Amino acid sequence: MNSLQHQLTTPAPADAPRRRSRFEKVFGRTGPLWVLAFTAMATLLRWATDGLLESNAPFSFYYLSVVLTALAAPMGSSLLAVILGGLCAHYLWVSPRVSLEFLDSGQVAQLVVYIIVASLAALTVTAARVLRLFDNIDYPED
Repeated sequence: MNSLQHQLTTPAPADAPRRRSRFEKVFGRTGPLWVLAFTAMATLLRWATDGLLESNAPFSFYYLSVVLTALAAPMGSSLLAVILGGLCAHYLWVSPRVSLEFLDSGQVAQLVVYIIVASLAALTVTAARVLRLFDNIDYPED
C-alpha cells in the first residue's frame, strides 16, 4: 500500500488537529459572516446619515467595515469586504441611485480610489495582526 492510499484509509487520531479547507484558510471559519455583519452595519450607518451626506462620501462608512473585518478575519475576508462595500456604496449612494451605471469618469475614479485605499487598509491591519502574533518570539542577537 502506498502512502497516499494509507493516508486515505487510515483514520486520523482523535487528538489530531482538524485540517482546514482552502476556503477556510483564505476566508476563515466565520470570515464571511463578519463581512456581511460589518457591511450591513456600514450600510445602516450610511443610510442613517443620508439626509446629511446625500450623494457625498458614498464610501465613507465602508472603510470602517473593511478595517473591522480585517481585525476579525483573514485577508481574504477583508478583500471580500472591499468588494462588497464598493458594490453596495456604488449601487445605493452614487447617482443614479439603485444602479451600477457610471455617469462619468469621476465616478469610476472614486470607486478605484476606494478599492485601492480600502485594500491597503486591509493589508495594513492584517499585517499588524500577524506581526502581533509573533511578538513573543525571541530572536537571536547578531
